[in-house]
Amino acid sequence: MLIVDDRFKVLEKDGEYRKCGEGGMGNVYFVEDLQNEFNFEIVLKITKPDKLEYIDRFKKEIKIMNKLSESTKIVKILYSNLDIGKPYYVMKYFKNASVSKFFTSMRLKDDLALQEKVFIEMIDGIQEIHSQSKYHRDIKPENFLVDDEKNILVSDFGLAVDLNSDSSRLTQTGEAYGSNGFYPPEFNTDSKTFKYFDVRSDIYMLGKTFYSMLTADTKPTDLDRSKVDDFIYHIIKKSCEVKKEDRYQDLEELKRDLKKLFDYKLNIDDPLAKGEMLCQEQYLNNSQVENLFNIFMVLSNLEKKELLKELPVSFFQVAITYKKIDLNPILETFKEIVEIDNALNNWGVYPNKFMDKFRESMKVIIEDNHNNVVNTQTKALALHLLVQISAHRGEWACQRVIQSINDEQLGEEFVGMALTKELSGNKCINEIEASQCKTTSIKKFIRGYQNKNS
Repeated sequence: MLIVDDRFKVLEKDGEYRKCGEGGMGNVYFVEDLQNEFNFEIVLKITKPDKLEYIDRFKKEIKIMNKLSESTKIVKILYSNLDIGKPYYVMKYFKNASVSKFFTSMRLKDDLALQEKVFIEMIDGIQEIHSQSKYHRDIKPENFLVDDEKNILVSDFGLAVDLNSDSSRLTQTGEAYGSNGFYPPEFNTDSKTFKYFDVRSDIYMLGKTFYSMLTADTKPTDLDRSKVDDFIYHIIKKSCEVKKEDRYQDLEELKRDLKKLFDYKLNIDDPLAKGEMLCQEQYLNNSQVENLFNIFMVLSNLEKKELLKELPVSFFQVAITYKKIDLNPILETFKEIVEIDNALNNWGVYPNKFMDKFRESMKVIIEDNHNNVVNTQTKALALHLLVQISAHRGEWACQRVIQSINDEQLGEEFVGMALTKELSGNKCINEIEASQCKTTSIKKFIRGYQNKNS
């Protein structure tokens, strides 16, 4: 018989202690309170004794959870003791287990309203932690528990940091025991340390958690677009971008986009027809552009391609000045059209009006130099599409665009494209005036190419 702290008797089954779970730094057991204070099932989490670091981290976990005790979105500690050799705490047993076990991937995929409810509750829980100047740092499906009323609570704060504590640092080192596949790039897998962790790092892990729940992938190292609905893939992908500045910058922004797209997905009867009607407007304002973008995101892949045929240039003219619009999903769909039609040599099926509009739209993105809304990655994709379509149609309608590029990184992107087998023999490169180019990389390439082929 094992009794912890002269109060909590560890329950047994078939001669062994009943274990509820096991983590990197502690074990969880079913226990009975000998003082009969609780009228429901409870479990006790106790630290492993083999490393002093485990004990220190475990104590920190208890302190952080106690500071969050007023929150209704966090698992509550019922009782704890930090002053004995093996610190422990007691919590309620959640028979519904974690979100991924209670809300299976099949169930979530089949019920979009449920999917929205679950994801929003998970965001709210992490947002509550952030509001108290704390980061969780171990976000995964197993660390969200479901109570008897089907509310979702955040658990397991073994890797959490409290920014208000002198013992916690943003660049804190020390071995971590979270799950591979969920860690953001700023986690060093070699030294097993976090470096420069912030809100966006938790957002990355939350995005991977959503993906894991929808696909049943327990180690989601890579994102497979084909396994989830397109509209939610966009949310997940933006959450999980490699560069922090390309992710959602806070949870409110993530939640706003999620709610908006679910609203469009669940409540608009014929989104394609509505989108096509909006495309008839000669000039679009911010609100219309945002509506069109949200409609685009909830369409099927085939419907997206239909809408792109109608999308006016004014959409891009407004979008490049409007921070709420992420042009990458639209360009990715354009890219699919280009790659498929390249393979099929199928360009003749598109009317000249559409191709002219397509080229003009790409130019708008590439030549945007007056603000920081469109990043270099997006411009590079637009440039790739413009160059590729011009080459395959036997045209070269982008000399002025190439000459106008003043971003060296974008210039190097063009040089990389021009060196491909697809474009290396294109005589139209000779028509670019090197002296008019603004980047060193393009000037050098054009002069070398023209000298070689003169």
